[in-house]
Amino acid sequence: ADSRRVNVTSTVALAQRLVASGARVIFFSTGLVFDGSQPFWRETDAVNPQCEYGRQKAEAERGILALGDAAAVARLTKVIAPGIPLFRRWREDLAAGHVIRPFTDYRMSPITVDLVATAMQSLVKKWLPGVLHLSADCDLDYGEAALELAMKLDPTLNLMRLVQPTTSRSAGVDLEILPQFTTLDTTRLRMELGLATP
Repeated sequence: ADSRRVNVTSTVALAQRLVASGARVIFFSTGLVFDGSQPFWRETDAVNPQCEYGRQKAEAERGILALGDAAAVARLTKVIAPGIPLFRRWREDLAAGHVIRPFTDYRMSPITVDLVATAMQSLVKKWLPGVLHLSADCDLDYGEAALELAMKLDPTLNLMRLVQPTTSRSAGVDLEILPQFTTLDTTRLRMELGLATP
């Protein structure tokens, strides 16, 4: 109830006030408004969230899109930026010679914070109301991401032995949702804003 008051009720109320004052609103949402059963969901596909976070984002989307041409929703997949705590911890552990155990059953479609910033600048210049997807063109599980990180930290591949992938179930972690696919269709991003999908 508390998170819904922040993520839905207050967010939509703020967007309504901003639009009433003559502003345009861009709301950041998530690919978790879909169930992850297929890749490349389109902006026009009906949402079907399977977790509370996704349900709240979908509800906020509806309220914001109801504001008409002054509102846009940017659905983002996993945004990668410097200093993400999980990746920083992996780097520190690998550098110290400690084993890391990333989950192979948890997936992402990684995009950079730079892509998000560029897309938002383009969206402001060429205003596109409605829904816009930002996504990479493939899924990557966290085990694969950890192996890539180990290779980048040590091209001799000595650190790869420290990456010992597991699953969330084997680690005793109960995740609310494990989407099989996390990619979103980015045709609109490419065709209307001229931005490449990473």
